[in-house]
Amino acid sequence: MLSLCMIVKNEEDFIGRAISSVREIVDDIVVVDTGSTDSTVEIARKFNARIFPFKWSNNFSEAKNFSISQATGEWILVLDADEIVAKRDIQTLLELTGSEDYFGYSLITRTYCEKANLVGWMPNPMDYEEGTGHSGFYPSPLVRMFRSDPRIRYTGRIHELIEVSINQHGLPVKRTDIPIHHFGMTRGENHFHNKLMHYAELEEMRGREFPQNPEFLVRAATLYMEIGLLEKALQLLHEVTDTKPGCADAYHKLALLSEKTGEHIKTEDFYLKALNCEPANPVVQYNYGNYLAKRGRDEEAVRYLLNVIRVKPEHFNAHFLLGEIFFKSGKLNKSLIYFTEVRRIYPAYVKARHNLGVVYYTLGKKKEAAEEFIEAIRINPEYSMPRFYLGLIYAEHGQKERARNEIEISLRYDPDNKEARRVLEYI
Repeated sequence: MLSLCMIVKNEEDFIGRAISSVREIVDDIVVVDTGSTDSTVEIARKFNARIFPFKWSNNFSEAKNFSISQATGEWILVLDADEIVAKRDIQTLLELTGSEDYFGYSLITRTYCEKANLVGWMPNPMDYEEGTGHSGFYPSPLVRMFRSDPRIRYTGRIHELIEVSINQHGLPVKRTDIPIHHFGMTRGENHFHNKLMHYAELEEMRGREFPQNPEFLVRAATLYMEIGLLEKALQLLHEVTDTKPGCADAYHKLALLSEKTGEHIKTEDFYLKALNCEPANPVVQYNYGNYLAKRGRDEEAVRYLLNVIRVKPEHFNAHFLLGEIFFKSGKLNKSLIYFTEVRRIYPAYVKARHNLGVVYYTLGKKKEAAEEFIEAIRINPEYSMPRFYLGLIYAEHGQKERARNEIEISLRYDPDNKEARRVLEYI
């Protein structure tokens, strides 16, 4: 028996879709409402959900622990109102509850967003129709389905985690590749701003409660940065570095903030201070390498990016950036190595497949190039550039109709491509 547990407030536009996505596999629906003034509760009742009012206490763990304490199932699935499980995955999810070997399962939360500058953001491989229309997401492996057990409880005022209690008791968990599709960052700028503002205030409150732990104020500053409150973020980060001068994360966020405001001398200084605190930190190494590459300092960038992949060999973004740097400098065989590595790590990264095709094309390996362009088009039929290059290859081989077809389609998606128009006129 599987219980669905949710905490909600004013989610009338989303809750029905969330419950519907898993309705056929759950036997019990627990909805904890923290003060809705819209039709959220009425919609939930239509699904025979059991509704529990809960006075909001600025603590997500308290609300979630109350919700799971009401569950009657042997297993619990936790969803937010703006999340769904794909129809093709729900039976697999249900089958997992039949195992006697594990106390929980980690699923991959795909938070869809168009903010490619977010750390960890991945381009959308278009492998789920649920993600259609979104350019990418950032993935978070989190335990979202677990046994109903009094030892398993959430901790943390926000960014609440069940993993802490599971690990404390040594309970076995299995990681899966099943995604939960999360649309919280696609609900409009106003909703996104308000949500992050609320999270930032809670993190700052937590930081005041536990001044010995700088991570809360750093997280608050990061959220304030995201919604444009740069002075507030700057104040908190300097507060951390004044009291905890060894906090690499604070210097790293100061570097990102200085880069955002165009203060390049400060940017570099803060990156170097962060690396002085944690020389092998791959996130700082990558972002500093990326910063150096944008400043045209490719040799220095390569050094830091190579450090990243020594620490994290599967860091596909570092391989991708190395491929771009070497291609730009004409070192095509080196570029080929790194784009090929991206393809191995993340086969559905459409831009990497396209870039690999361009390298092959430039090297005169037209057959291999065509294969990469065709695969890029299969992954994302609306990506115009692989079609343009594929059209060039067809034209060079005298296949004018195929060439014309690909280039005409590419122009539908990128009508400003003047070179494509010139080639089409020539054909």
